[in-house]
Amino acid sequence: MSKMNTIGTRVKNKDALDKVTGGRHFPVNAKLPGMLHGKLVRSPYGHAKILNVDTNAALKLPGVKSVVTSADIPSIQFNPIYFMPSEALGANRDFEVLGDTVRYVGQPVAAIAATSSEIAEQAAELIDVEYEELPAVYSIDKALEEGAQKIHEYTDGNLAKNPIFETGEVSEALEKADHIFEHSYQTQRVNTCALEPRVCVCDYDQDGYVTVYSSMQHLFGLREKLAYALQIPVSRVRIIKPRYIGGGFGGKLDLGHLEPIATLLSKKSGRPVRIVNSRADEFVTGNRNPITLELKTGVNKDGLMVARTARSTTDAGGYATHGSTVIMVHGLFGFMFTYNCPNRKWEG
Repeated sequence: MSKMNTIGTRVKNKDALDKVTGGRHFPVNAKLPGMLHGKLVRSPYGHAKILNVDTNAALKLPGVKSVVTSADIPSIQFNPIYFMPSEALGANRDFEVLGDTVRYVGQPVAAIAATSSEIAEQAAELIDVEYEELPAVYSIDKALEEGAQKIHEYTDGNLAKNPIFETGEVSEALEKADHIFEHSYQTQRVNTCALEPRVCVCDYDQDGYVTVYSSMQHLFGLREKLAYALQIPVSRVRIIKPRYIGGGFGGKLDLGHLEPIATLLSKKSGRPVRIVNSRADEFVTGNRNPITLELKTGVNKDGLMVARTARSTTDAGGYATHGSTVIMVHGLFGFMFTYNCPNRKWEG
């Protein structure tokens, strides 16, 4: 019998050394000739109107090549979820790249590109933003109170989605149950803490084509959303797939602010632009949804479940983005599809 080349032997992963040493194939190490370094200016307020953005002092700093504000971005709201069309019916179309209102601490209000990251940091501090602070809500209970401050002025309220799934006769089954158990559960807000932060290098050439190197997990979603956000043809957007990324875990699925802003900075400067989140940026802007669950279960004397109800509430923050799909997956796979119970009702 011939000796096996793989089975029963120690196999060396060909890209192991490159991975563990943070090699050049990670998006965070992407470099292009003439590349500039971008920096986002972020809001210190949870809710505010932007009255004026003064970039004059920043533009006078040697090494600064371009500045972007909301005046440079199409004023549109759209759905950034990677697997849904930007104008999908029933989707929350509330996301915007830069606007005249901020709805969470850390939301970008302007950006700058310079010849070094140090100059970009210095220039960002010179951008003077005048805000009108507005009342903010910081909890689900406060957000859903009657007369609560609306996060988005064009909506009926702060409830983004209210899906309900039901089967059987829940109320009748609960009345006949021998025992009823009621509990409340809560998960915390989480951050995926990928070793590699969100990063991109965007190159807008003189013919109007965009080439993007990005740590996003879904490249075709990035291509479609970036084209829509900037109102350019999809055929003019090229996404370069990295050999690997330094972790994502679902935290890098949807379009954020980095790629469209870096693209516009590149367009204005005529040079490639790199933007990378600091770890502080990741913790402020990259969190996922906490969920509160109120659960009621009716059982008979044999211990069989005869009825269950659940009400799940998730805090999606200032923009619903993926929160509306997270809560529905939670209801379907976490409740409706999981247990053998004839009478069930779930509300999200």
